[in-house]
Amino acid sequence: MNGPLSIIIVSHNSGSFLKKCLNAIFHRKHRFSVNVILVDNRSSDGSVERIETEFPELTLIRNSRNLGFAKACNQGLRLASGGYVLFLNPDALIKSDALAKCLTFMDVNTDVGMLGCRLLNMDGTLQPSCSDFPFIHKLFLDHLLRNRIFPQTLKQKLLLKYWAHNQIREVDWILGAFMLSRLGLLKKLKGFDEDFFLYGEDMELCYRIKQNRWKIAFLPDAEVIHVGNPVWDKERVLRVHHAILMFYKKHFPLPKVLFLRLIMKTASFLPCPRSV
Repeated sequence: MNGPLSIIIVSHNSGSFLKKCLNAIFHRKHRFSVNVILVDNRSSDGSVERIETEFPELTLIRNSRNLGFAKACNQGLRLASGGYVLFLNPDALIKSDALAKCLTFMDVNTDVGMLGCRLLNMDGTLQPSCSDFPFIHKLFLDHLLRNRIFPQTLKQKLLLKYWAHNQIREVDWILGAFMLSRLGLLKKLKGFDEDFFLYGEDMELCYRIKQNRWKIAFLPDAEVIHVGNPVWDKERVLRVHHAILMFYKKHFPLPKVLFLRLIMKTASFLPCPRSV
Protein backbone atom coordinates (compact mmCIF):
# COMPACT_ATOMS: atom_id res chain seq x y z
CA MET A 1 0.00 0.00 0.00
CA ASN A 2 1.11 3.52 -0.79
CA GLY A 3 1.25 4.74 2.79
CA PRO A 4 1.23 6.22 5.28
CA LEU A 5 -2.33 7.53 5.31
CA SER A 6 -3.05 11.01 6.63
CA ILE A 7 -6.51 11.49 8.14
CA ILE A 8 -7.76 15.06 8.52
CA ILE A 9 -10.65 15.71 10.91
CA VAL A 10 -12.21 19.16 11.30
CA SER A 11 -14.01 19.64 14.60
CA HIS A 12 -16.34 22.30 15.98
CA ASN A 13 -18.24 21.43 19.16
CA SER A 14 -18.35 17.76 18.17
CA GLY A 15 -19.14 16.54 21.68
CA SER A 16 -18.71 12.84 22.45
CA PHE A 17 -18.71 11.90 18.76
CA LEU A 18 -15.12 13.06 18.36
CA LYS A 19 -13.76 10.57 20.88
CA LYS A 20 -15.75 7.73 19.28
CA CYS A 21 -14.40 8.71 15.88
CA LEU A 22 -10.80 8.62 17.12
CA ASN A 23 -11.35 5.34 18.97
CA ALA A 24 -12.52 3.75 15.73
CA ILE A 25 -9.22 4.78 14.14
CA PHE A 26 -6.63 4.25 16.89
CA HIS A 27 -8.07 1.16 18.58
CA ARG A 28 -7.73 -0.95 15.44
CA LYS A 29 -4.61 -2.52 13.99
CA HIS A 30 -3.76 -1.28 10.50
CA ARG A 31 -1.37 -2.77 7.94
CA PHE A 32 -0.21 0.76 7.22
CA SER A 33 0.78 3.76 9.31
CA VAL A 34 -1.86 6.38 10.08
CA ASN A 35 -1.20 10.04 10.72
CA VAL A 36 -4.24 11.79 12.24
CA ILE A 37 -4.47 15.58 12.06
CA LEU A 38 -7.24 17.21 14.06
CA VAL A 39 -8.11 20.81 13.20
CA ASP A 40 -10.38 22.40 15.78
CA ASN A 41 -12.41 25.45 14.81
CA ARG A 42 -12.61 26.99 18.30
CA SER A 43 -14.79 24.44 20.05
CA SER A 44 -16.29 25.59 23.33
CA ASP A 45 -17.83 22.30 24.51
CA GLY A 46 -14.68 20.80 26.04
CA SER A 47 -14.50 18.02 23.43
CA VAL A 48 -10.92 18.80 22.39
CA GLU A 49 -9.65 19.05 25.98
CA ARG A 50 -11.13 15.62 26.70
CA ILE A 51 -9.25 13.90 23.88
CA GLU A 52 -6.01 15.89 23.90
CA THR A 53 -4.31 13.77 26.57
CA GLU A 54 -5.99 10.50 25.58
CA PHE A 55 -4.68 10.57 22.01
CA PRO A 56 -1.17 12.07 22.22
CA GLU A 57 -0.27 10.55 18.84
CA LEU A 58 -2.53 12.89 16.90
CA THR A 59 -1.45 16.26 15.55
CA LEU A 60 -3.67 19.04 16.90
CA ILE A 61 -4.27 22.45 15.36
CA ARG A 62 -6.37 24.81 17.48
CA ASN A 63 -7.81 27.82 15.70
CA SER A 64 -8.69 30.99 17.59
CA ARG A 65 -11.93 31.29 15.57
CA ASN A 66 -14.15 29.18 13.34
CA LEU A 67 -12.47 29.33 9.93
CA GLY A 68 -15.00 27.10 8.22
CA PHE A 69 -14.59 23.60 6.83
CA ALA A 70 -12.58 24.32 3.67
CA LYS A 71 -9.89 26.47 5.31
CA ALA A 72 -9.51 24.05 8.22
CA CYS A 73 -9.16 21.09 5.85
CA ASN A 74 -6.42 22.92 3.97
CA GLN A 75 -4.61 23.61 7.24
CA GLY A 76 -4.48 19.88 7.82
CA LEU A 77 -3.56 19.21 4.19
CA ARG A 78 -0.39 21.28 4.54
CA LEU A 79 0.79 18.92 7.32
CA ALA A 80 -0.28 15.70 5.59
CA SER A 81 2.25 13.10 4.41
CA GLY A 82 2.19 9.80 2.57
CA GLY A 83 0.40 8.65 -0.54
CA TYR A 84 -3.19 9.28 0.48
CA VAL A 85 -5.24 11.73 2.51
CA LEU A 86 -8.67 11.11 4.03
CA PHE A 87 -11.04 13.91 5.04
CA LEU A 88 -13.27 12.48 7.74
CA ASN A 89 -16.09 14.07 9.73
CA PRO A 90 -15.81 13.87 13.54
CA ASP A 91 -19.22 12.15 13.73
CA ALA A 92 -18.11 9.33 11.42
CA LEU A 93 -17.19 5.87 12.71
CA ILE A 94 -15.03 3.77 10.38
CA LYS A 95 -16.07 0.12 10.41
CA SER A 96 -13.59 -2.81 10.59
CA ASP A 97 -11.36 -2.93 7.49
CA ALA A 98 -12.96 -0.09 5.53
CA LEU A 99 -9.70 1.86 5.30
CA ALA A 100 -7.73 -1.13 4.02
CA LYS A 101 -10.37 -1.83 1.37
CA CYS A 102 -10.31 1.77 0.19
CA LEU A 103 -6.52 1.98 -0.01
CA THR A 104 -6.33 -1.33 -1.88
CA PHE A 105 -8.92 -0.06 -4.36
CA MET A 106 -6.96 3.15 -4.92
CA ASP A 107 -3.69 1.23 -5.38
CA VAL A 108 -5.28 -0.91 -8.10
CA ASN A 109 -7.36 1.78 -9.82
CA THR A 110 -4.68 4.32 -10.63
CA ASP A 111 -7.05 6.55 -12.65
CA VAL A 112 -9.25 7.26 -9.58
CA GLY A 113 -8.42 10.57 -7.92
CA MET A 114 -10.98 10.43 -5.11
CA LEU A 115 -12.98 7.65 -3.49
CA GLY A 116 -16.16 7.59 -1.41
CA CYS A 117 -17.63 4.76 0.64
CA ARG A 118 -21.01 3.48 1.80
CA LEU A 119 -22.31 5.72 4.58
CA LEU A 120 -24.81 4.33 7.06
CA ASN A 121 -27.09 5.96 9.60
CA MET A 122 -26.85 4.91 13.25
CA ASP A 123 -29.65 2.38 12.71
CA GLY A 124 -27.80 0.77 9.79
CA THR A 125 -29.95 2.26 7.03
CA LEU A 126 -28.37 3.79 3.96
CA GLN A 127 -27.29 7.42 3.99
CA PRO A 128 -26.84 8.81 0.46
CA SER A 129 -23.20 9.81 0.04
CA CYS A 130 -22.80 10.73 -3.63
CA SER A 131 -24.73 12.85 -6.06
CA ASP A 132 -24.83 14.42 -9.52
CA PHE A 133 -23.32 17.79 -10.22
CA PRO A 134 -26.13 20.36 -9.97
CA PHE A 135 -26.49 20.95 -13.69
CA ILE A 136 -29.71 22.72 -14.65
CA HIS A 137 -31.45 19.63 -16.07
CA LYS A 138 -30.50 17.61 -12.98
CA LEU A 139 -31.98 20.26 -10.68
CA PHE A 140 -35.22 20.15 -12.63
CA LEU A 141 -35.32 16.36 -12.36
CA ASP A 142 -34.56 16.45 -8.64
CA HIS A 143 -37.45 18.79 -7.82
CA LEU A 144 -39.76 16.75 -10.06
CA LEU A 145 -38.85 13.33 -8.67
CA ARG A 146 -39.27 14.29 -5.00
CA ASN A 147 -42.97 13.65 -5.49
CA ARG A 148 -43.87 10.23 -4.08
CA ILE A 149 -45.89 9.24 -7.13
CA PHE A 150 -42.68 8.47 -9.01
CA PRO A 151 -41.34 4.91 -8.46
CA GLN A 152 -37.99 4.51 -6.72
CA THR A 153 -36.60 2.57 -9.70
CA LEU A 154 -37.11 5.57 -11.95
CA LYS A 155 -35.40 7.86 -9.44
CA GLN A 156 -32.44 5.47 -9.20
CA LYS A 157 -31.97 5.45 -12.96
CA LEU A 158 -32.00 9.22 -13.31
CA LEU A 159 -30.26 10.63 -10.21
CA LEU A 160 -27.34 9.37 -8.12
CA LYS A 161 -28.81 10.59 -4.83
CA TYR A 162 -31.66 8.07 -5.21
CA TRP A 163 -29.38 5.24 -6.32
CA ALA A 164 -29.08 2.20 -4.04
CA HIS A 165 -25.31 2.67 -3.46
CA ASN A 166 -24.78 -1.05 -3.93
CA GLN A 167 -22.11 -1.30 -6.65
CA ILE A 168 -18.73 0.08 -7.61
CA ARG A 169 -19.22 2.93 -10.04
CA GLU A 170 -17.95 6.29 -11.16
CA VAL A 171 -19.90 9.20 -9.67
CA ASP A 172 -19.93 12.99 -9.98
CA TRP A 173 -19.13 13.96 -6.39
CA ILE A 174 -19.05 12.47 -2.92
CA LEU A 175 -20.01 13.81 0.49
CA GLY A 176 -17.27 15.46 2.54
CA ALA A 177 -17.94 13.15 5.49
CA PHE A 178 -15.53 10.61 3.95
CA MET A 179 -13.30 11.65 1.05
CA LEU A 180 -10.18 9.63 0.28
CA SER A 181 -7.81 11.13 -2.27
CA ARG A 182 -4.27 10.99 -3.56
CA LEU A 183 -2.21 13.46 -1.56
CA GLY A 184 -0.12 14.58 -4.53
CA LEU A 185 -3.26 15.40 -6.52
CA LEU A 186 -4.82 17.38 -3.68
CA LYS A 187 -1.65 19.41 -3.16
CA LYS A 188 -1.45 20.10 -6.90
CA LEU A 189 -5.04 21.40 -6.82
CA LYS A 190 -4.29 23.35 -3.61
CA GLY A 191 -7.03 21.55 -1.72
CA PHE A 192 -10.49 22.97 -1.11
CA ASP A 193 -11.64 26.34 -2.42
CA GLU A 194 -11.57 28.52 0.71
CA ASP A 195 -14.31 30.82 -0.59
CA PHE A 196 -16.69 28.11 0.64
CA PHE A 197 -17.34 28.17 4.40
CA LEU A 198 -19.63 25.16 4.82
CA TYR A 199 -21.45 23.17 2.09
CA GLY A 200 -20.43 22.97 -1.54
CA GLU A 201 -16.68 22.72 -1.02
CA ASP A 202 -16.72 18.93 -1.44
CA MET A 203 -18.71 19.16 -4.69
CA GLU A 204 -16.47 21.92 -6.06
CA LEU A 205 -13.30 19.98 -5.29
CA CYS A 206 -14.66 16.87 -7.02
CA TYR A 207 -15.53 19.00 -10.05
CA ARG A 208 -11.94 20.23 -10.34
CA ILE A 209 -10.62 16.70 -9.92
CA LYS A 210 -12.75 15.52 -12.84
CA GLN A 211 -11.78 18.58 -14.88
CA ASN A 212 -8.19 17.37 -14.46
CA ARG A 213 -9.20 14.01 -16.02
CA TRP A 214 -9.31 11.98 -12.80
CA LYS A 215 -12.23 9.76 -11.82
CA ILE A 216 -14.40 9.97 -8.69
CA ALA A 217 -15.42 6.49 -7.57
CA PHE A 218 -17.75 4.88 -5.02
CA LEU A 219 -16.89 1.67 -3.13
CA PRO A 220 -19.84 -0.04 -1.41
CA ASP A 221 -17.75 -2.70 0.38
CA ALA A 222 -16.23 -0.08 2.69
CA GLU A 223 -18.73 1.09 5.30
CA VAL A 224 -18.72 4.04 7.68
CA ILE A 225 -21.40 5.03 10.18
CA HIS A 226 -22.13 8.74 9.88
CA VAL A 227 -24.39 10.52 12.35
CA GLY A 228 -24.87 13.60 10.20
CA ASN A 229 -27.60 16.18 10.57
CA PRO A 230 -31.06 14.95 9.51
CA VAL A 231 -32.70 18.36 9.98
CA TRP A 232 -33.21 20.40 6.81
CA ASP A 233 -34.63 23.69 7.99
CA LYS A 234 -34.97 26.78 5.82
CA GLU A 235 -31.64 28.25 6.98
CA ARG A 236 -29.71 25.13 6.00
CA VAL A 237 -31.40 24.94 2.61
CA LEU A 238 -30.51 28.58 1.96
CA ARG A 239 -26.87 27.88 2.83
CA VAL A 240 -26.77 24.98 0.39
CA HIS A 241 -28.41 27.13 -2.31
CA HIS A 242 -25.80 29.84 -1.68
CA ALA A 243 -23.01 27.27 -2.06
CA ILE A 244 -24.43 25.93 -5.33
CA LEU A 245 -24.77 29.47 -6.65
CA MET A 246 -21.13 30.18 -5.76
CA PHE A 247 -20.14 26.97 -7.56
CA TYR A 248 -21.96 28.17 -10.68
CA LYS A 249 -20.36 31.62 -10.54
CA LYS A 250 -16.92 30.00 -10.49
CA HIS A 251 -17.42 27.48 -13.28
CA PHE A 252 -20.30 28.54 -15.56
CA PRO A 253 -21.26 31.56 -17.72
CA LEU A 254 -23.59 34.32 -16.50
CA PRO A 255 -26.77 33.12 -18.32
CA LYS A 256 -26.63 29.81 -16.46
CA VAL A 257 -26.05 31.61 -13.16
CA LEU A 258 -29.13 33.77 -13.75
CA PHE A 259 -31.19 30.74 -14.72
CA LEU A 260 -30.09 28.98 -11.54
CA ARG A 261 -31.22 31.99 -9.49
CA LEU A 262 -34.66 31.63 -11.06
CA ILE A 263 -34.81 27.92 -10.19
CA MET A 264 -33.79 28.61 -6.60
CA LYS A 265 -36.35 31.38 -6.28
CA THR A 266 -39.02 28.91 -7.35
CA ALA A 267 -37.66 26.21 -5.05
CA SER A 268 -37.85 28.58 -2.06
CA PHE A 269 -41.63 28.24 -2.17
CA LEU A 270 -41.43 24.44 -1.95
CA PRO A 271 -41.24 22.37 1.28
CA CYS A 272 -37.74 21.70 2.63
CA PRO A 273 -36.36 18.27 1.59
CA ARG A 274 -36.15 15.57 4.24
CA SER A 275 -32.73 14.53 3.03
CA VAL A 276 -30.24 15.44 0.35
